Amino acid sequence: SNNTIYSIVNPSGWTADSGKLRAKYGVAIGGTNTAYISDNIIYDAFEAGIYINTGMPMIERNLVFSNYTSSVGIIITGSSKPLIRNNTITANSVGLNIFDNLTNTPKPTIINNNIHGNSRYNIYLGLQGILGSTSGSINATYNWWGTTDLHTINQTIYDHKNNFDISTVTFTP
Repeated sequence: SNNTIYSIVNPSGWTADSGKLRAKYGVAIGGTNTAYISDNIIYDAFEAGIYINTGMPMIERNLVFSNYTSSVGIIITGSSKPLIRNNTITANSVGLNIFDNLTNTPKPTIINNNIHGNSRYNIYLGLQGILGSTSGSINATYNWWGTTDLHTINQTIYDHKNNFDISTVTFTP
């Protein structure tokens, strides 16, 4: 709680062909846990600000953003059942990426967040760039999407309307 977590260039100044080395995740959560991640500013991670694979963590009152072109605010996968509430998830390529792994389907609760201004999608079901699946419908009601226009909100969510092999995100009201 109450941290600023961000990716910095490797202190030795070493760079790879692809550019500066960055941390893959700002926060990674796995194992049986009830982690509590709150009141943080998490930004500029290479792949995701927060990665949740298992457990029942509570993620609340965080600002998760990035200027990195392919980043995700929060990745939710595996058997995780996170409670994600009262966060601002913005300025990422994808705000939340939710997908199955080979044996488990995540069951997030996503409520009272500000999820807007992400360049590709605010929510993306399935593994990006790979045909994935998300077998359970996702309840993302009672969030702020940067607008009240339902058509505009719907265009920022990649779900069943884009790929019949994945489930649906419910976002109203």
